[in-house]
Amino acid sequence: MRVALAAAALCAALALVTGCGSDVVSLDPVADAATKTQTAGSARFSLKATFTINHDHAQSMAISGDGIVNMATSSARMQLRYELPAEIQATLPGDMTMEAIFDGSDGLVVYMKMSLLRELLPPGKEWLKFDLEKFGKAKGIDLREMMQANQGDPMQTLQYLRSAGNVEKVGVDLVRRVRTTHYRATIDLRKTLEQAPESLKPSLDKILSMMSDTTYPAEIWLDDDGLLRRFKFTMSYNVPGTGSAETTIEEELYDFGVDADISPPPADRVLDGTKFLPRS
Repeated sequence: MRVALAAAALCAALALVTGCGSDVVSLDPVADAATKTQTAGSARFSLKATFTINHDHAQSMAISGDGIVNMATSSARMQLRYELPAEIQATLPGDMTMEAIFDGSDGLVVYMKMSLLRELLPPGKEWLKFDLEKFGKAKGIDLREMMQANQGDPMQTLQYLRSAGNVEKVGVDLVRRVRTTHYRATIDLRKTLEQAPESLKPSLDKILSMMSDTTYPAEIWLDDDGLLRRFKFTMSYNVPGTGSAETTIEEELYDFGVDADISPPPADRVLDGTKFLPRS
């Protein structure tokens, strides 16, 4: 279960590192939001995510959290809180909170500090390190190359929106007291694959092979400056050996331009946990 929790946290984080009526509109505001938001340099964010795995019976858990992201380096730091089924929470010796640092300045490295794992680590060690670039290559997925193709923007969901169809202007909403325009779209992952560089297509094709469907609904809220303020999407996929799964993630971005000097934890407090990740 602990491995599943860590994987869920990674999935959520990688997902960042964000008038009434219903009228079909141009994709330009949504497409431009990726560039405009990245130009802001940094932001604080909040996260809500639910994960449901359907095996013998459905099991769900929820994650909420907040943090800060540096869009120039694809780095982020966040605090996460888990909400587990009561029967699972009752078996755990402590609370389920986690601090995570995503270092995208050189490859893709994640550092995790979980209260539940504190007693299992060697003396003096507080953080587990996972090199996702190495893990991805073992799966045939070049995560570093994918990040470089994304031009350092951790909000990869916006890249999918460039391949969206059926984009509709839903209306005007307030997000953290900021006026926003609310859009709804259908994301077509096959179109994303077709538009990707040739070098990325094998990696993306492996990811798509896990999806239950290649289209999924997404919603996005942009402020009057064209900056991303909130996005939400639901995705279904297959988990080998487990069954089908569904993830819904909602994030809000705010406090753009905040100081975001994100550094890895001290090396002497880190244990490399990459070798503990599943290889098959």
